[in-house]
Amino acid sequence: MKTTDKQKIMTTRPSSASEVADLLSEAAWVAKRLPAHGAWPAGLKCAWPDVLHDKWTAYGWDALEARLERPTAAQIDLLDTATELMLKAPQERRRLLWDVASGMSWRKVARRHGVHPDTAKRRWTETVLRLVG
Repeated sequence: MKTTDKQKIMTTRPSSASEVADLLSEAAWVAKRLPAHGAWPAGLKCAWPDVLHDKWTAYGWDALEARLERPTAAQIDLLDTATELMLKAPQERRRLLWDVASGMSWRKVARRHGVHPDTAKRRWTETVLRLVG
């Protein structure tokens, strides 16, 4: 998606179903890349001090941690816009919209919502069209 397209979506209300779908999928992408550190309680901790290893014994001690690209401020604004748009839909439809936007297959979406895949597609289409109009 070009930056001009993102800016257009952020400043104006989406005018088509494809723009809403693009906005929601971009928002799901941004939400996946937000740091989750500090989002949950720390839980129980051990009072035993951490062991400090020197460079010869520390190799391979911890697994390599792949980091996702951090979202920019404009992308977070896009996520806020998508969230405001989704708040106009009923709660069960919000979950449907988010599941589809995050890339879940129609079969999994349907199973999660307890409906046939065709029904899930029809409900998603109805909801997106209501958000446009």
